[in-house]
Amino acid sequence: MLKLVQYDKEAIHFIESIRDDKRKELEKEALQVLYPDYATMLRHLRSSALKYVETRFTEEVMKRKTKAAFEASIDSIIKDTKDKFEKESRDVSISKEWDASATRENLSSEIEKRKYEAEAKFKKFSKKTKLLKGLKQGIGKAGAVVAQAATEAAVGAAVAAGASEILDNSDSTANDLAGETFDNSPN
Repeated sequence: MLKLVQYDKEAIHFIESIRDDKRKELEKEALQVLYPDYATMLRHLRSSALKYVETRFTEEVMKRKTKAAFEASIDSIIKDTKDKFEKESRDVSISKEWDASATRENLSSEIEKRKYEAEAKFKKFSKKTKLLKGLKQGIGKAGAVVAQAATEAAVGAAVAAGASEILDNSDSTANDLAGETFDNSPN
């Protein structure tokens, strides 16, 4: 951008059409230099969004008591995450020609995959909770508390193991996406 300012000072007496053509050429060169950083930032924003979603989904599996409350919470998290990604991707874009649609679509796909996994975990957790309620009636309150603690520990460990596996897989997906993003660079 410093070159553009310098060029504007030097070219003040040039013919306007020549000056404008040369300025557009310099702008295009500057954008080509900056585009890889833009693509890197999009991958970072996508990765951050996925980590946030994964953490919040895991919390919601353990926190929500009813399916309706769980689904409403998950939908709210998804909306907030997508809105935040949209805002941040617009903030890092320098050119109107740069498009985050491939990254956006990939993020949406990954979020839906995590939503499905969280719903499956919620169903398992709900079934175990119902079993515990039945146990509580059969073995008394003290026995049910011990059984519930053991179940929550087992579910928490399973959820954590699944989350780390998903996050490991998201790094390879981000690397695959890098090629897609660079293919859209302006010429």
